[in-house]
Amino acid sequence: MKMGTMGKMVFVALLALALAPLTMAQAPAAAGSAPAATTASSSPVAGDWKSVVVRDGNPLHVVLHIAVDSTGALTATIDAVEMQADGVVVSNVVLKDTKLTFDVEQAPGSFAGTLNKDATEIDGTWTGENGTAVPMNFTKDTGAAAPATGTAPAAPAAPATAPATPPQN
Repeated sequence: MKMGTMGKMVFVALLALALAPLTMAQAPAAAGSAPAATTASSSPVAGDWKSVVVRDGNPLHVVLHIAVDSTGALTATIDAVEMQADGVVVSNVVLKDTKLTFDVEQAPGSFAGTLNKDATEIDGTWTGENGTAVPMNFTKDTGAAAPATGTAPAAPAAPATAPATPPQN
């Protein structure tokens, strides 16, 4: 389901509230400079990533979609499943070594995390514009799980056709 500008504004406001002051810890500052950003089409972060943030006992499922554009740069959008919000633009997506960073200007806030050696998890922190930091850990969606709520199940396979005549002995 696509949503309009007003829906995205509501999503962004709710995401900002959901990720607001759960903790007052600051995200660690980046240490030193790193090599150039990963831009190959086989980027280990390309794909869909899922996270769950709990606020006041209620889960907020977040899905991050990362792709590589025609120039080799990383691009992304983010969804909030319970809000039926999808396609909010993510900017400044950068992978340097194992460090992934991105901004969500509409939220506003930023993410900084570390990709594990198997490229299956990104452990990090969402930091809002007011400096509050919330742990946010993503797991790569391998497609093995059941479809998300609201997603139509796959059509069953067509039944095998019976032979026109029974086999003879």
